[in-house]
Amino acid sequence: QQWANRPGVMAMERTEDFAKIFFIPEAEIPSELEGDAPKPDATWDERWLIAYYPFAASPGCPNPDDIMGPQKFIFSIAFCGDWASKVWGS
Repeated sequence: QQWANRPGVMAMERTEDFAKIFFIPEAEIPSELEGDAPKPDATWDERWLIAYYPFAASPGCPNPDDIMGPQKFIFSIAFCGDWASKVWGS
């Protein structure tokens, strides 16, 4: 429910040292992201960071490239919620 009322973009930055997940509200999407050339910087962390994992500081993950490959995210979004499930078979 909370995401349905907050349109925006989920973005991930992954380096050999860390992985970061950002949620950027629709009204704040930076132009470089719309141009397919994102430039995450400290302002992204301050404004939109929702998850962080420090590979470099984790003894259990010394070589993240050995265990992680290219990522794909699949979001299941209920466009019409309860209404659609009640009328779908009609």
